[in-house]
Amino acid sequence: MVYLRRMARWTGLATAAALLAAVAVADVGSAEDAEEKGAATTQPPIATGSATASAAGPERAGGIAETFDVASANRRAYARITQALAKPAEFGFDSASLEDVATRFEIELGVPVQIDRRALADAGIDPASADFSFRKAPISSRSALDVILEGQNLDWVVKHEMLWITSSDAAEGILETRIHDISERDEFGEFIHEDIEAIIELITSKVAPVTWDAVGGSGSIREYHASDLYVLVISQTRPAHEQIERLLADLQAARRPATEGTSVGVAQPKRRPTASDEDTPKSSSLAADTNRDAVVRGANDMAFDLYRQFVAGNDKNCFFSPHSIATALAMVKAGATGQTGDEIAAVLHFSGADGDLHAGYGSLRAALRGGADERGYEIRAANRLWAKPNLKLETPFVDTLRGRYGGELGAVDFAANPDAARQAINAWVADQTGDRIRDLMQPHTINRETRAVLANAVYFNGKWTENFDPYDTKPLPFDAVDGRRRVETMSQQVALPYAEVDGVQAVALTYGSPELDERAAMLVLLPRVGDGTLGTLEKSLSAEYVEKIVGQLKSQEVKVYLPKFTFSDSFDLRENLAQLGIQRAFDVENAEFDGITTTERLYVEHVVHQAFIRVDEKGTEAAAATGGSFGFGGVTAPPKRVVFRADHPFVFLIYDARTRSILFLGRVTSPPEEEAS
Repeated sequence: MVYLRRMARWTGLATAAALLAAVAVADVGSAEDAEEKGAATTQPPIATGSATASAAGPERAGGIAETFDVASANRRAYARITQALAKPAEFGFDSASLEDVATRFEIELGVPVQIDRRALADAGIDPASADFSFRKAPISSRSALDVILEGQNLDWVVKHEMLWITSSDAAEGILETRIHDISERDEFGEFIHEDIEAIIELITSKVAPVTWDAVGGSGSIREYHASDLYVLVISQTRPAHEQIERLLADLQAARRPATEGTSVGVAQPKRRPTASDEDTPKSSSLAADTNRDAVVRGANDMAFDLYRQFVAGNDKNCFFSPHSIATALAMVKAGATGQTGDEIAAVLHFSGADGDLHAGYGSLRAALRGGADERGYEIRAANRLWAKPNLKLETPFVDTLRGRYGGELGAVDFAANPDAARQAINAWVADQTGDRIRDLMQPHTINRETRAVLANAVYFNGKWTENFDPYDTKPLPFDAVDGRRRVETMSQQVALPYAEVDGVQAVALTYGSPELDERAAMLVLLPRVGDGTLGTLEKSLSAEYVEKIVGQLKSQEVKVYLPKFTFSDSFDLRENLAQLGIQRAFDVENAEFDGITTTERLYVEHVVHQAFIRVDEKGTEAAAATGGSFGFGGVTAPPKRVVFRADHPFVFLIYDARTRSILFLGRVTSPPEEEAS
């Protein structure tokens, strides 16, 4: 947000920034809901003999009827056990054996608990001699069990309607029998997935192809077709089932458009599904625009100029919106002339004409518009100028704000009631940032000499392309700068854009529909342990470095561990911008803003930015206010799994792939205490 103040009489110009970005994931229903709806859902560990059951009609093939019964029984057992695990962990123990631990959980939960002695023997673990301790903590019994077992390379599954404690390796490789329901019909009453042979071929070629021989090849996939039911019965590992579910969902989405918009009673020719159904995404590319590309490159360069200043000499968390700050500066540039305007342009890394600058930001604003229904995520930006009632603004300045930035105009009587003016502006910022930033403007930033306030607010809300399952979130160690702590950590295994460059792991967690070839994403940059520190990575950070990493991202099967975190950050940018080269704008005697008004001489008094972010299973929520395409490769993932474990400080950024614009940038050095267990 920018505050305009009068020279000689202390008229002020100030810039305030507030940022909000949000990502939501679909709600995860209960086990009973899943069984009732017949949905093939992503499950926490369920062992052999279990299945995701579909609602079956009266007709059942003999062999599959038994599978349905086993699936339903284990589903009910899983629901009962997970409900028991949700109870608070109101117990503790010291130096207990694994057998003692199993007995204690059986008593506390009221469910049968068994030890997989064969798997433990293979792992060299003696249930009678293993030493376990747990101090009573305000967490669920499930989190307590996860904490207790993880340090000993153990895990738990539901098998034979009981909770089983087994080795982590055994849990990872346990085959689950799931029933994948593909009964959805088109508007003509035909099953959407009619060519089962093609679907089975697609599953075995696209999903974990190296594992099918171990389970009997494609012949291990059985189909059942009744008048009201079409299912596949498959035994595979949990990660493979999750891939199958995503593939079937993608095929389902791809087939739907073929039946939309057709005349009633005219059946459309059916097409055999091929690999291209999954691999060929819908294009969301923008038309080329040299002005837009130029302002984005400049803003991205400025992002890392500011980042280096924000993190210099400290080890704190950091988060801000370079897009919000750059937009606010560009609006100020619309009213700056002479050396004042030149210095602002230099910080924005833009050397073209003023008209091209504002045309570029206008094009960027248009490109970022569009709702969640279209892209699966929403980016919303708003701009507003508040001026004292009798301040005569120059027509070209007002036209540029309105035409290129969509800037609204409002009159506020700063002289009569500065605090009421401040509250009105804060209310607008709160409204534009989903109520995440409420007090952007503090009392000292507005006074009777303030003449105008120019504000930009950015809001981002989107769903992960691949949702995190809350059932997989557990407290894990994080080596924060102020010491090791346990933080709630999300995890999933999925094919993601991944790269390793110069000792840095990079993974892109995308937002929006998988059918789009260009999406927004959170890019997480993690120094490999032993290959360097966060400081080493930060010395290399630049827009060019990020482009280099993004250019090397390829689809890869990745086991991702990412902590949940929530924090806010605020900056008075005057000193930072002055160090980057904007000095004249802050000079009471020499600032040149006659492009805004010629009736009074103005200068910039404050430049304020505030940002908020929350990352959890529901996604990313963030907010801020300030007064070549990033596409992904389509290379088939190699069989070897990569582990991306963000258990130490990392850098992250949220960018829009269509425009290449870095919307938000930050780092996590110490997940906040409220996220710690």
